[in-house]
Parts: sequence; C-alpha cells; structure tokens
Amino acid sequence: MTTDQENAYLKTENFFLKTKIDELEELVRALQRNRFASKSESLNHPGMKSLFHDEAETAEPTFPEKKKVRSYSRSTARKPIPEDLPRENIYLDLPEAEKVCSCCSEPMQQVSEKISEKLHIKPRRLSVHRFIKPVYGCKKCETVKQAKMPAHRLSRPSVTLESLAYLAYSKYAEGLPLYRIEKSLKADNVELGRDKMSRWMIQIAGKLFPIKDLLHQKLLESSMVAMDETSFQVLKEKDRPADRKSYVLVQTREGPPGQKITVFHYEKSRAKATIEKYLDGFSGSFLTDGLGVYQTFSNENSQVSHGGCWAHARRKFADAAKGKKNRVVAAKQMLLLIKDLFKAEKEIVCCDVDGKLEKRAKDCKPIIDKIHDLLAKGLVSYPANSLTGKAFKYLDNQWDYLTRFLEYPHLIIHNNYVERQIKPFVLGRKAWLFADSERGAHASATLYSLVNTAIENGLQPYEYLCFALRGVAEGKSVEKLLPFNS
Repeated sequence: MTTDQENAYLKTENFFLKTKIDELEELVRALQRNRFASKSESLNHPGMKSLFHDEAETAEPTFPEKKKVRSYSRSTARKPIPEDLPRENIYLDLPEAEKVCSCCSEPMQQVSEKISEKLHIKPRRLSVHRFIKPVYGCKKCETVKQAKMPAHRLSRPSVTLESLAYLAYSKYAEGLPLYRIEKSLKADNVELGRDKMSRWMIQIAGKLFPIKDLLHQKLLESSMVAMDETSFQVLKEKDRPADRKSYVLVQTREGPPGQKITVFHYEKSRAKATIEKYLDGFSGSFLTDGLGVYQTFSNENSQVSHGGCWAHARRKFADAAKGKKNRVVAAKQMLLLIKDLFKAEKEIVCCDVDGKLEKRAKDCKPIIDKIHDLLAKGLVSYPANSLTGKAFKYLDNQWDYLTRFLEYPHLIIHNNYVERQIKPFVLGRKAWLFADSERGAHASATLYSLVNTAIENGLQPYEYLCFALRGVAEGKSVEKLLPFNS
C-alpha cells in the first residue's frame, strides 16, 4: 500500500469513526435525558429554546408574531360543593345562658342563621346484608313456601353484586391490585383472599362479556376506528414460557356524541391474523401508529383507508430537537410546521364531511407542502443514524399514511385519543404487574372495556357496573345494558 493510499484509507476510517462517535454521544445524551430530564415535548420547554438568533432568522417557517393578550386575574373563589351530595345538618347553638344581651340583659331573639358548608369524607363502611326469609307451610298438605333470593347468577358467592362491582371498580378504574384490596379489607377484620376475589372477577367478566362483544360489533359499524396496543405479561399461557410477551389491543371510536366506545382484547401476538380477527367485516377509515403490521393489513384490504399519526411523527422531532446543536434547527422548524398543522386541523374537525375536505385543501395542504419540502432537504442533510436523520426517515416512511387525511374526511391526524384510553391499563399494570392465567387476562380485557366506555360516556363506573351486573342477573337484553343506553 502506497503512502497516498494509506492516507486515503486513514481519512475514510477517521470520518466513519467520528460519525460513530457523534452517534454514540447523541445516544448517551438521549438516555440521560430520558433518565433524568423532564419528558415535556412543549416548544416552550427550556430544552427547546437553544436556537441561535442567526439560525432563527434563516429558519423557515419563522416564529409567529407575538400578540398582545389582555391580562386578567385568576379567580381564587372556591368552586361550590355539588348540590346532589346529601346534606347533614349540624346545629351549633348558643347555650341558654348566653342568649342574653350583654348590654341590657334582655333575652335575645333569633333574627337569622348563617350556614357554611364543608365537605365531609367518611372512610369505607362495611355492612352485612342478612336475608331473612319467612317459611310458610300448609299443615294439611305439608308443603312449604319461601321467597327466592335476589337474582345473582354466580355460584353461591358470599358477597352482594354491589360488592363485586366495588371490587371490579377498585381494580380496573382505580388501579388497585387485589392484594392491596385484601390488605385493606383485613384492616376491617374482613378475611377475603385475593384468590377468591380473582375467581369472582373472572366469573363476572364471563357474565358481562356479551356487553363487550356487542360494543365491539357496534364499533365495527363506525366510519372510523382507531387502534393501538401495549404489552401484557401473562404467566400461565399454554405452550409458552412465563416471560413471553403478550399484548392488549385497544380499539376506539370517539363518536357519535354520547356513544363513545373503547374495547380491549387480550392476544398472544400482534400478528396480521390478530388484526384481521378484530377488524373482520370493517370498512372505513382506520387510524394507527407506524407499526408495520397495520400497514400490511391495510394494503391487503381495499375497504380500509389507513391513516397515520402525526403525534408519533412529531415525537421523533421533539427528541431530535434536544440533540446536537448543529442538527436541531431543522427539527425545530419541523415542530413549528406540525404545530401549525395541528392548529389548522383543530378548527376543521367540527366541520361536516364535505366541509372538512374543502377546508383541509385550503388550510392544511399548504402546510403539508412546506413539510414535504423540509423533508426532502432533511433526508440528504443529516446522518441516517442521528436522531434528526431517524426522524426524517420515519416521516418519509409514513408519508403516504400521514397525508391520507387530506383525501378521507373521517380520518383525524393523530391517535392521541386511543393512547389516552390505554393509560388506565398501563397505570394499573404498574401495580398488579401481570395476569396469572389466560382466563384472567381475558377477564381484565372485558372489565377494562366496560369501565373505560362507561367513563367516556360520562357514567360513574361503579354505578354502571352495579347496573350491568343487576341487569344480567335479571335477564335484561344486552342492548339495554350498553353504557350509553343505561
């Protein structure tokens, strides 16, 4: 090897090593941020304010002009206590000896009364329902009669339906694992084992499953369905080790008003066959993140118009905007454009079907064109393995799905609603960690479906669970037991 060849080889090697060092330094900073820094993605966050003035002047688009906003003082008055709460009157009267005027010693008369209200919270109160059934007999025929027990439909539980609803509410709405409920009840000298409670949850989920199934059927009749998934560990799955990852799939629709639906499904995988199983017969708009299996499904189903999530694309640039200073300008430009897109779409979302497409063509399409121009520049300007390069690559890969909302009025531009529906499950999972069996996992999916749908339709989940359990016990039709029909 000649000296010139050796120099050329060393220069090339040096270039690649420097590039690798830059990638590793950026990765270390990202890991440190995720571990110690704030998770905020706001443009007003300090981590987003490091643009130099000369960079800001050359960046496109420019920051919008600041508008003068009339200042106001925030009210500090307390919100009134809800009128529908029961009131307990507590009279605070003067002793008889003090009902005398201190000046003239004449007896004083009541002229008015002053009322002040304070919220009073009592700890959980337990009670026992004693069912006393008089037995009637005929001395002549030697026959006897007695009243029947209230309908229950479970195999001789030692608790009422309301108690079962409370246990389900505590776990699936408040995120309390059964062992903590067991400990709480033990403090009141009530021995109720978690194994027994777990069996009850599986039993009531089985009785309530037809409601979830009907909710899923109605969901598939919608014009737009959003879908996402999260991991779920189930210990005792057939032919699978305990540490093998399973999933909970979540499907939602936001409307029509007063008829929101959220349905959870437990599955061992998120393969295409699983997606097909829960979208069988569906035709309409389909909104997801960038997971490849959703795209494979939609590409093979002409009845489905598949849209992507701009919130996921934005998240990539939010991470890149906190990276190396010589790469953050384009990321911040992109964040500003996406912010403009969200602002424009917010004003369009309430329009009718025809109005949406017209307004999107007028207000959103120009922003999309600017984003595409910046995307074309970014793809050739940044290393592919840098945070900024990865953000541009993700946007490029998802472009067809992200821009499909311009053609299909029922699509929205982000999947945030379904992610908010997953959050109660994720918070609960941090407490109870796993499901013991497949039956328990299916039961959790059913009860999360009913609790979340009830909450989204403005119902108190405990009251709805009582209503649903009582309705099932009394043999009411499933249609009448749906949360938005209750």
